Amino acid sequence: MYIMAPQNKNVFSKEIIMYFVLLPFIYIVPMCTDLTIVGWNAHGFNQVATDYCRTLMESFKIIAISEHWLHSNNLYELDSIHSEFRSHGRASKHLDPMSCGLRPGFGGVAIFWHKSLDSYVVPLAQLNNDRICGIKLILSKNSTVNILSVYLPTHNSHLDDFSEYLDELGEIVCQLKDTGEVIIIGDMNSHIGDGPRGWGETTTHGKHLLQFMQRHNLICTDLMDSATGPDFTFQSYSNHRSYIDHCVVTRSILNQISQCGVIEEHPFNLSDHLPVYILVDVEGLAWKPTKIEYPTKIL
Repeated sequence: MYIMAPQNKNVFSKEIIMYFVLLPFIYIVPMCTDLTIVGWNAHGFNQVATDYCRTLMESFKIIAISEHWLHSNNLYELDSIHSEFRSHGRASKHLDPMSCGLRPGFGGVAIFWHKSLDSYVVPLAQLNNDRICGIKLILSKNSTVNILSVYLPTHNSHLDDFSEYLDELGEIVCQLKDTGEVIIIGDMNSHIGDGPRGWGETTTHGKHLLQFMQRHNLICTDLMDSATGPDFTFQSYSNHRSYIDHCVVTRSILNQISQCGVIEEHPFNLSDHLPVYILVDVEGLAWKPTKIEYPTKIL
């Protein structure tokens, strides 16, 4: 069942109403103890990137992808990467479907989940954004985790563009926090010098991301002192390094994080990005809503 945001913000769709009516009566079979999530900028899906994605799928149940480079009429190819995984993705709005096969693609986001999670997953199908996609993971009537895969504009883009997408992400977070925990993972193009693992000068994008986290009571897990792995996620072909891929979560989920950090380099990973990951103990999750009234818009 898809939970869709109605065009009229003050009107609930039938699917949304039935979701809230039936949710208290839904019994969900317990899942595995740890929810394993990884985010990786693939820098375009080719055979080698596909092989590395499959390698990640051996260890993680949810894989968030930035820059798959697929056109909208080619997104079906995501489902062919691994027979045990399903996908939900978005193509860049600047890609003309008519140019598919004629010129290389760019941008795009996607999220994969293992088929064993099918009974828990609701794709956030109506997120009308080419840089943000996600799923809602309904573990029980009192435990929901919203996972967003993001690819924010680069430092070469106009700051207004970055701020616009960050504002849209903030609106989405505000709505999702009324339904459960929130995990945002992916290429945020924001180098942060603060925190135990931060280094160098925080970029302008990084400063905006820090302000965003403060406004929404979020924290960057890969910058915490408990995080492991390299202290960079991007290395250009001229060997310039930066820390721009992150995993940002609601603070109320911190006690349930068993591991987090950056994954070391791998022979199959020919992208210029390293993956970031997080492991969440789902047995300890017991989300409680912060508001009594229903929100006016459901994602």
